[in-house]
Amino acid sequence: MKLGSKKAKIIAGIAAAAVLTVVLVLVAIGAPDSSPEPGDRVVATLNGEGITEKDVYKMQVKYWWAYGQDLSSPEALEMLIMQKLLYQEAERGGHVPTIAQTEYEWTQHLDLTLEQIRAQLDVEGLCYDEYRDDYRTTLAIYNLQHAMYAAIEVTEEEARELYEEFRETDEEIEPFEEMRALLIEFLRHEQWLVIVSEIRNSADVVYEP
Repeated sequence: MKLGSKKAKIIAGIAAAAVLTVVLVLVAIGAPDSSPEPGDRVVATLNGEGITEKDVYKMQVKYWWAYGQDLSSPEALEMLIMQKLLYQEAERGGHVPTIAQTEYEWTQHLDLTLEQIRAQLDVEGLCYDEYRDDYRTTLAIYNLQHAMYAAIEVTEEEARELYEEFRETDEEIEPFEEMRALLIEFLRHEQWLVIVSEIRNSADVVYEP
């Protein structure tokens, strides 16, 4: 393995972890396709809250506009479940931003004024409040993740153990001192995914036939 590929592998792992935590940052605003929306049939219940076919469809549309990739209905349902669970955790931890904070961050991210955002959504026939609330959810989950990251401790010994594992398969790996920060970040992501898995496993999810 070449020198740069080890770093690429770690960075790719971090990026994949971010996707698994469904922190969806909408990089553009666009209209969904013209396919008819599914109805209000409940396909799953999460902690007593129903999730409908329409909810799943909307997640598929938003994922396509964010990443340019299709998402199957089962994948969209699981992503929606995870998103709702993390948002509930964010609410309990006081990590949900206010409407004003959300709108400010939204304008900064898109480099548009609120008037421009509203006008573009109106042209596309989309609901301003719905898309703003989507971004609020995104920020809430990001805030939750950031707070949990701060509480995750990774020791020097753990980082060195991971470094030695990599060095066994790559003698050209860069010195530990140069890899230390990246290794710690990678280990934090791994622990974050464990936390996410525990949150998911403790949820009361009932799938409807």
